[in-house]
Amino acid sequence: MIEVPIVDAPKVVTAPVQATPLKSKAYKILCLDNDETILEGMTTLLSKWGYQVFKATEPEQALELIQQENIQVWLVDQHLNNNKLGLDFILENRQEQVPVALITADSDPELPQQLKELNIVLLKKPLKPASLRSWLSGLKISNS
Repeated sequence: MIEVPIVDAPKVVTAPVQATPLKSKAYKILCLDNDETILEGMTTLLSKWGYQVFKATEPEQALELIQQENIQVWLVDQHLNNNKLGLDFILENRQEQVPVALITADSDPELPQQLKELNIVLLKKPLKPASLRSWLSGLKISNS
């Protein structure tokens, strides 16, 4: 017979996992997407990271927010209501010095090059939080 001593299990201490805000200013971010569920998810995620989020489901709504608030970053979905395109909204309303990302599941092979030439970041769907956070944390934004 083999005897094995009984001992208490070792105590494992784990730190609770929390979304820590980025070590940056709390940028004001515009999220334009016709899907309310996506907007809610983006708001939850970005707020946890310390950003101030302004949501719009329609381009007209987004334009009002841009005029009322000092929006510092735009996150725009490509496919909006009534066959409107996010890229068209960006091209018609973009402000100088405001970083813009177009979020899309489009597989148009010319889109990435077109966006690169326009200095618009392409974020592919399904959007990975790490990709978004990496892009946002690398931005250099003035508060003016």
